Amino acid sequence: MHDLQSLNIEKVIVHHVGNPKNDEKLILSRKQLMLSSGNFENALKKFFSSSFRAEETFQFTHPTDLALNEIYQYTQAIFKDSEHFLQASEAIAKHLFDITEHPGIKSGDVFIAYFTDAILEDEMTDAIGIFKSENLSSFLKTHQDAHQINVELDSGIELGKVDKGALIFNTYQDSGLRVLVVDSSSGSGNNAKYWLDDFLQLEPARDKSYVTNSYLNMCREFSQEIEEKTDRVEKASFLAKSFDYFSKNEQFDSNEFANSVIDDDNLRDDFKSFRETFVTDNDLPQDISPIVKTVVKQQKKKFNEVIKLDGSIEIRLNGSSNLIKKGYDESRGQNYYQIFFDEEN
Repeated sequence: MHDLQSLNIEKVIVHHVGNPKNDEKLILSRKQLMLSSGNFENALKKFFSSSFRAEETFQFTHPTDLALNEIYQYTQAIFKDSEHFLQASEAIAKHLFDITEHPGIKSGDVFIAYFTDAILEDEMTDAIGIFKSENLSSFLKTHQDAHQINVELDSGIELGKVDKGALIFNTYQDSGLRVLVVDSSSGSGNNAKYWLDDFLQLEPARDKSYVTNSYLNMCREFSQEIEEKTDRVEKASFLAKSFDYFSKNEQFDSNEFANSVIDDDNLRDDFKSFRETFVTDNDLPQDISPIVKTVVKQQKKKFNEVIKLDGSIEIRLNGSSNLIKKGYDESRGQNYYQIFFDEEN
């Protein structure tokens, strides 16, 4: 879990990174920003920290040697001696400019900041932020002269929104540090790939959040097998019970999970085999693992299985499949569901 409320901005600089494929330039600042007032510093802190809501952390990687990851190199130089901040910030901006190889990638102002008093996993450390603003917002600006209030249209950076960002914590130095990421273009395509993969070269950090997220994904993947071997009702029931288990327990014990969530003996055996393969393929711990509740909350929507019938009826199952049965009416030539309940709310 991270806490950015206590961040102190020690150094900050802004460069402009254009797109060389569109004949745009790289413009490097030679001086750091002066934090002239408390209001200005607080506005910057809001801009830097407000977009980091997800708990998933990443770590730097490289196909041959971690030390060859450029952003890892430059941030390590700052962490070792903050006097290297200006030179390292220029190298970061140049690297971003150099890897911009698709004409659809937007130019933007890149803020690079050095922080103290950042908190990750209850540990206070220093951190480095890289924030790219690609989209300007329009706003009305008023000013007063001797006889009236004048209004004009202007544009600038919206404080509550970072288009692309990385917050790099000075922890786990030997395993690629720890990084929080923001990317408003997350998904598919070159614009999404270039920030996470080409520029930062990150992979999910194999921490407690990663393990919890992996086991939740395992349950969702196994639910597909349940549907293939049984039906949608059993799948929905399994997902509901799985989410309930992760919500109410502090640790994941695969044997306890299987016994409490899966009633059918054959499906329980199938799950144990599925888990063994999943754990090996994803390099997960074999023993009992702690459950990170914030990760569970973020996955909630993915466990809400909805059975849609003919486009006009939806069935949401949040518990036992014993309360609903599927059948076929030969006289009508239609499938049906039979639902049992005590009270109607």
